[in-house]
Amino acid sequence: MKEVKRKKLTVETEKKVMREYEEDMKSGKRDKMDEAEDTLGRFEYEIESTKRSYLHNLLNLLKLKTS
Repeated sequence: MKEVKRKKLTVETEKKVMREYEEDMKSGKRDKMDEAEDTLGRFEYEIESTKRSYLHNLLNLLKLKTS
């Protein structure tokens, strides 16, 4: 009984999410959200890239210091 109720809630939740997504697409809100996610992704990439670069430089400095 609980399993059926849980599945029903899941289906209803999925339908609600899809309705909200479709409404966002129609209003243009989804485009803005996608653009924000892309921007965030670029920032995350830049941060990771910078961290890698700093660590690489630090390792090179440590190698020079120990040689």
